[in-house]
Amino acid sequence: RVRRRRLVATLAVALLTIPATVWVLDSARHLVTPSAGNANFIEHDERSALNFLAQDHESGGVLTRFYLGTTIPAETRRSTFVVHCLWSQPDCTGRAKDAQELFDGTLSAPEARSFVLGTGAHFVLADCQTSADLTRMLAPITRQVRRFGCASVYVVG
Repeated sequence: RVRRRRLVATLAVALLTIPATVWVLDSARHLVTPSAGNANFIEHDERSALNFLAQDHESGGVLTRFYLGTTIPAETRRSTFVVHCLWSQPDCTGRAKDAQELFDGTLSAPEARSFVLGTGAHFVLADCQTSADLTRMLAPITRQVRRFGCASVYVVG
């Protein structure tokens, strides 16, 4: 009788835990699979831009897209306008949305310049997914543009 209860309990635990474990492992696989716009996958050119920011002696924070912003503090020892929401307050969601609109090109040139200047960032890091023509949009407020293949760093000021 005790053996039968132990067998039933073991089967019940297996029926509950095995499907949940498979689901969690599948979810984790999707989260860590390299893909564009995911900090788990940084293009070679984006890495070169990060290296430039890490080695440049000018001080100043960085404005970039949310996913790449998570790498800025660790990789460059610089502050960033948007990073993990625990650190991007107030209005993390609004900050991420505004940055996304800049890099997607949905802001007009005057709006883009006003936004960039309003962030106080000294550098704008355009990742390989950027579709906006930031060179044209930010020209009046940029001092220098450094290109690293598909990534670019704009020095503001």
